Amino acid sequence: MKIGKEISNLILTIVKEGHNSVNNRLINSMSRIINEFSKLPESLIPAVGINIAACSKDVKEISEVIAFPGRLRVHEGDILQQVLPQIGASKHLAEVLLSLRSKESNSNSIINLKLPSGAIIKKLSEKLDLKICNAPRGISEKNGEILIDNGDFGWEPSLYIAANGVNNIPKIVNELIETAVINANGIEGDALLLANVISNSDLETNGAILNFISNDTNSTLGAEVLSNLAALDKTNTIFTDTETVDQLNNFVDTIASTNSINPTSNDQKNVEYDQNGFDLSEPFFNKDTGTAYNLDGFDKYGYNSDGYNKSGFNNAKNYNSSYDENVSPS
Repeated sequence: MKIGKEISNLILTIVKEGHNSVNNRLINSMSRIINEFSKLPESLIPAVGINIAACSKDVKEISEVIAFPGRLRVHEGDILQQVLPQIGASKHLAEVLLSLRSKESNSNSIINLKLPSGAIIKKLSEKLDLKICNAPRGISEKNGEILIDNGDFGWEPSLYIAANGVNNIPKIVNELIETAVINANGIEGDALLLANVISNSDLETNGAILNFISNDTNSTLGAEVLSNLAALDKTNTIFTDTETVDQLNNFVDTIASTNSINPTSNDQKNVEYDQNGFDLSEPFFNKDTGTAYNLDGFDKYGYNSDGYNKSGFNNAKNYNSSYDENVSPS
């Protein structure tokens, strides 16, 4: 009897350690993927905040589901974690995930977002072959990867994206952002958002986005996107493959040609420019972009949108090596 009891205790210890090992891997994965999200537009950030929940395949109780305590923080579109994920940190999202799994779903992770338009959701579903299902107050009616909660009195409408594998959550969300951008659902004017999407997308997606921008001949959006792209790639490490560089160079040529054909103001034809292409009078717009920044992302005085020049100094002579083009990235 004593031997039998010792064996039973050993088995329980092995099972517990195995379960803890799975949870630790999930926690590490959840923490790591935070940096893989593109910038979120306001149209996808819910008032209640964003969270991610995940669990192992044998979890049955809400208290066993892992999530971020206090939800994730969003700053200027970037998703930020304040603390590591913990077991039992989100009751509602855990309930949503377990409800979905009870419908024979193999999804083990989920994220909540603000509900976008039906057209955006449909295109995402078609593009990634994901099933859509209704989920009143987060409780899914059937198995699916895209859960729609249309809200209720005092209850914010929500979109839930579920996936089998935590690593797939940012991939699907980034596709959602790209789909929203391509379909111009109220965020086409956000040049920084577009630049971030372009820096994280494939050739096909970028082609669609750049074509959309190029067709807007009466807007300075293209020039603004180029300025933001230049600021993002100040170390020349984002766009390295030949096809992407050629794609962007063609876009630069298109924008430069468009701005020369369609001046941004009726008086632009008579404007005089300095040798670097900047207007001689305030607000010192560049002739190629129609903005205060040239195609390389610098203003008349050589400062980028963050206020630093190519040598890493700002106007107050403060130095930041990350902006110094003479310093090799580590």
